Amino acid sequence: GTEAHHSDTPEPTSLPAAVPDETALLALGDAHILLLSHADTDLLTLNQAAHTLPADFHPVRGVNLSSLPTTSHVDEFIHTELADVQVIILRSLGGRQGFIHGFDRLVQYAKQQNKDLICIPGTEGLDPELTAHSTVPVPVIHDVYRYLHYGGIDNMRQMLYFLADHLLAGGWGFEQPVEQPRHGIYWPETTLNHRQRLAVSSQRSAVEEWLAVHDRSRPTIAILFYRSHWLSGNTDFIDALIDQIEADGGNALPIFTTSLKETTPVPDQTPTSPSTSNSKNPTNSSNAINSMNSTNSPPAAFDYLYTPTGDLIPDVIISTISFAMGGINPDGPTAAGWNVSTLEALNIPILQAISSGMRAEEWQLNQRGLRPLDVAMNVALPEFDGRIITVPISFKGESKQQKNGSTCCGEAVCTCTDDQRSAVSGQRYIPVPDRIRAVINQAMRYAVLRHKPNRHKRIVFMLTNSPGKADRIGNAVGLDTPASLLQLFAAMQAQGYLIENIPASGDALLHELIDRCSYDETLLTESQLSRAAGRVPVETYAGWFDQLTPSQQRRMHDRWQAPPGEAYVHLDAQGLEQHLALAGLEMGNVFVALQPPRCYGMDPDAIYHTPDLPP
Repeated sequence: GTEAHHSDTPEPTSLPAAVPDETALLALGDAHILLLSHADTDLLTLNQAAHTLPADFHPVRGVNLSSLPTTSHVDEFIHTELADVQVIILRSLGGRQGFIHGFDRLVQYAKQQNKDLICIPGTEGLDPELTAHSTVPVPVIHDVYRYLHYGGIDNMRQMLYFLADHLLAGGWGFEQPVEQPRHGIYWPETTLNHRQRLAVSSQRSAVEEWLAVHDRSRPTIAILFYRSHWLSGNTDFIDALIDQIEADGGNALPIFTTSLKETTPVPDQTPTSPSTSNSKNPTNSSNAINSMNSTNSPPAAFDYLYTPTGDLIPDVIISTISFAMGGINPDGPTAAGWNVSTLEALNIPILQAISSGMRAEEWQLNQRGLRPLDVAMNVALPEFDGRIITVPISFKGESKQQKNGSTCCGEAVCTCTDDQRSAVSGQRYIPVPDRIRAVINQAMRYAVLRHKPNRHKRIVFMLTNSPGKADRIGNAVGLDTPASLLQLFAAMQAQGYLIENIPASGDALLHELIDRCSYDETLLTESQLSRAAGRVPVETYAGWFDQLTPSQQRRMHDRWQAPPGEAYVHLDAQGLEQHLALAGLEMGNVFVALQPPRCYGMDPDAIYHTPDLPP
């Protein structure tokens, strides 16, 4: 649970000036309900729930706390936006400290104006300090916490009815909060097959239902994504992955989960009740929470990767889950009880597809690409699990919907009237079609490769060679790259890979590479260019060049002249055909290649300090 923050936090030096008493003028029938939250998924869920409310229901609003970053923003918001609001739900990630610059201001305002303020945490467990600062009865706080903690559109809708009946003298009627599965198989009604959503039930029955409607002879790709996206309907990017997998002839196995650190639950030995029957169900949250991080237990989501008889279903996994599954301890299991045996048991590639918290426009204009937070969460840390990093497949964007649930009017420029739009706009992940296609293409290739015998697999090893000098081939401080490569060859041969003509030593390997053809212009001869292992006809290169955008072609031409340029171009012995030479060695089904230089004829320091240099 969230640790309570004690009241020794300094009070703000100045609170917003008292405002006229608006509450006396506010009829309960016109009173607004406001949700303040750090989580975009909370607001998106509110957005979805608001579309299902009766037309004469109280106005519903939602605001992300990140839009109130300073005390001045909070003061302006209080004075200009809260006059019509009677019920305020503050869901703060980090408790009072998570909204420290505005918490006391909001509490004072609510007490001055007789507003119904409900303060709850955004994590497990109630926070006594937040409860103490709320202005409604404790049972109301507890129920609102359960509605939001259990999550989902229906729970959000019932919470709004509950608040209207208890605090706004309504008579709508409401249902009690319903606990939602913590893990499960998701299946939308896709544009390709119009298959209905799979029922989220026990792990075994969900897997059996999935197996009943899929052809196991096709490549199968599992997709891991956060449960919060399933609960809030923020699944456009997952639906796009599913559609592309099916369009490419594969099966999609989409699995939602709270976290990959939540492990398979231990069966509950207590007597069952109607609300807690099937204690072995991984979706039972109390069991799952109690068994988090148990030693050597696989993530609960991984249960859905196996048939009831224990056979692994997918050929490849695409993960959109951030961070690593566990900490890093080279001496054995991590402090959380997880070790690499969990992934060894799967023995399939795991691709990391990046769902960026940036907007697409921001990413396109940023020379560094992803912001540091995205790099840490979705690149650097997942690499510790051995995940294969791909590309951003989605970015955050606004989503405004009509009351019928459709996304606005569907026009490039919205023509909806104000009353057609919800008062709540949600941030959702907007898929990027070409990036979706690229990731699925990569996944499908891995899936095919998994079923190919090792002796038929062709492997390329790219040795570092910056800045293209022969004495820097395979350069790595403190490491013997060629000797390591020879040991790897021996291990691969033992696994059935076809590798031929292996040099006797690491030095012999380097000499063969240099003698055959390198990128070192001070040593390179026409004879070596003619014997280059890789040869690309200039006509083929011209076709690749034509696929570049006009701006890319212009930059290439300005820096390197007309294609194919001058470097590593060789005319064959008959003088009939030009080729671009690519350095390397063929060794059966293995090709050892050298890293091509980024450019030629330039000072290496200038190259290093020119990140936008066209290659």
